[in-house]
Amino acid sequence: MDGGHAFVAPGPHPWGGSWGYDRVLECFWAEVAFPDERGVVRVGVEHLVPTLAGLARVLAAHVGVPGDEVFVALTHVHGDVARRAGTGCAA
Repeated sequence: MDGGHAFVAPGPHPWGGSWGYDRVLECFWAEVAFPDERGVVRVGVEHLVPTLAGLARVLAAHVGVPGDEVFVALTHVHGDVARRAGTGCAA
C-alpha cells in the first residue's frame, strides 16, 4: 500500500484528507477529515474500490458534494499518481 497523497477540496467549506492505492488488493482507500461533528470518514481497502472514479463517488456520498468535484480534488495535484496506479484516470 502506498503512503497516501494529500488533497484539499476547494470551496467555502473546504475539506480534505489523504488517499492511496493498495497494489496487493488492487483498490483505492481514503481518509477525509472534517472540522465539524462528522470527524473522520474512512473508506478502507476492505471496501475494495477498484477505480479512482469509484472512490470519488463513495466520498461524494459521504461528503455531500458532486462526484466530479471530489474527483478533481483527488486528481488535481496528483494526476501522475493515478496514471502510475493504472487507473487510466489523469488530471
